[in-house]
Amino acid sequence: MSIEERLDRIASTSHIVRMDDKSIYEVNGIIKLGDDVIFVECGDDLWFQDLDVFTLEEAHNAEVKIAEAFK
Repeated sequence: MSIEERLDRIASTSHIVRMDDKSIYEVNGIIKLGDDVIFVECGDDLWFQDLDVFTLEEAHNAEVKIAEAFK
């Protein structure tokens, strides 16, 4: 995924999901550092690297595929 696609992915969503604990955070901003690092600013001064989180749609799709795999 190109840096532009990664930026668009976060810019086009209102919330992100941490899949390790399924916590959901509102996206407040995006910071690009250098040529390949993107951080997502969330509430309460939390920052996550874009590759460590899912959009709501991605999280939903992952959950559906996992559920189907275990049927």
